[in-house]
Amino acid sequence: MSLSTLSILALAVVSGFDASLSHISNTPPISWLVAELGGDPQGDMPASLFAADEAEDDTAVNGTAVDSTENDVGRLLEAADEAMHLEDSEAAIALYQRALTLIEQAPSLDANEKGEALSGLGTAYFYSDQYDLALETLEQALSLYQTLATEEQPNFTLSQLAESPYASILIDLLGQLGSIHHERANFATALTYYQWGLQSEDPEIRAFALHDIGAVETSIGQYEQAVVTLQQSVSLSQSVGDSLTEASAVFTLGWAQELQENYGEAIANYKKAIALFDSLEEPDRQARIFNNLG
Repeated sequence: MSLSTLSILALAVVSGFDASLSHISNTPPISWLVAELGGDPQGDMPASLFAADEAEDDTAVNGTAVDSTENDVGRLLEAADEAMHLEDSEAAIALYQRALTLIEQAPSLDANEKGEALSGLGTAYFYSDQYDLALETLEQALSLYQTLATEEQPNFTLSQLAESPYASILIDLLGQLGSIHHERANFATALTYYQWGLQSEDPEIRAFALHDIGAVETSIGQYEQAVVTLQQSVSLSQSVGDSLTEASAVFTLGWAQELQENYGEAIANYKKAIALFDSLEEPDRQARIFNNLG
């Protein structure tokens, strides 16, 4: 699962919006994938995806069998990503779980495959409101990638995050964990996780992190600081052409200003956010703002 997929769920939490995993493109529908593998598109996944459970003995797990399992895992992860694209988190959960089962049975597979499956599963749990499982699974993914980072850089710690080849993945996972704690109103913990995003070399991720931080500051009543933080997010997202983060930051800025009773500025920013979401064809998000204006 890509960085943009993992990051976008944080936007759903702090802005109260339904995030779309629309970054996935040109992916075959699940029914097509199931049919291609010999299964029933309306029923169970095909047995070919599960063959590694039973068919191979210990002497076979060094050649073709491993290649076959790797292909099966890849197809399961592809189908799981497509399920997330279709907002079918329950199907995605089953597919990610199946991929993890195959991965556990073939320990010679690339550890990044397990990391991708854990990250995707944690995200799917989050979207199905299974926050305990999401937290546990994403913490497992974070631990795995920290181990991989340590293999690359002995004595690695998160304080060296920006120097790691796994920086973007780790920052994404930390942001997701922040989203879960934010959803649960664990604001101090959420803020700690979100602040790691400021170490990213990617200005879009930094703009997103500023938005998340500003939303937490608003939630805990630090309105003046929130306005400063959110203005920084607006400015940075504008500079890189990230209209979605800009629109969300403008909306959250309006919310902070409303709570400050700066109603004129709040209304102006709500209207600006409506226009931005209109240009992005996001009617559900516009409706949320109209609700605030009402």
